[in-house]
Amino acid sequence: MPNNITDSANETLAAMVLRAKRSAFKRAVDMAKTATSASIRQSYNISKSDLDKTLYISRINYDDCTGEITVTSKGLGLRLFKAYEVKAGRTLRMIGKRGDRKIKTSNNRYSNAGGVLAQVRKDQPFHAYRSDDGSRKAFLATMKNGHVGVFIRTGEPSARNPKKEKIVELFGPSVFNLMSKEDLPARQMLQNTFFDAFDKRLDHELGRRFSSEG
Repeated sequence: MPNNITDSANETLAAMVLRAKRSAFKRAVDMAKTATSASIRQSYNISKSDLDKTLYISRINYDDCTGEITVTSKGLGLRLFKAYEVKAGRTLRMIGKRGDRKIKTSNNRYSNAGGVLAQVRKDQPFHAYRSDDGSRKAFLATMKNGHVGVFIRTGEPSARNPKKEKIVELFGPSVFNLMSKEDLPARQMLQNTFFDAFDKRLDHELGRRFSSEG
């Protein structure tokens, strides 16, 4: 009988530790994802909600506390980088928390000719997106499936209908590239935040469970 009681107690203790590890691991992964997103957004002009949708947590194993944050190598739609359309001849202005202010663009030659403006990096000016020769401007459009993007006519005939111009979507950098930039320590932020958060959360979860048992 004593052995049975001891075995039962050990099983209960092991179950409590495992639950504490799982809870700490989940919180640490969430905190690491949040910190990584914040690190990227310090340099790139993309919203938290749009960026977080591209960070996937997968292959989670609570028993040995392992998991992966998967990012895509496909470029993010240019629309996500504060892109908006302006009409030709209008003074380019942006309404924000600091009031109405003029927008500086990296290619002033086309900045007041209409089209789409977007700012990929926060430390760089807005860019007016047009064809290389400046004859065709980009535009915002909604596809039949509901997808909204920045598009431009290439000047080449469409494969489906040669009488129409081919239209392509414009993209910014991919999340993989954002996390690979030497001047953006997002990967290091991910690792440091996870291990630091996991240690603290595990101590907290263990203390909470054992104090309630005592």
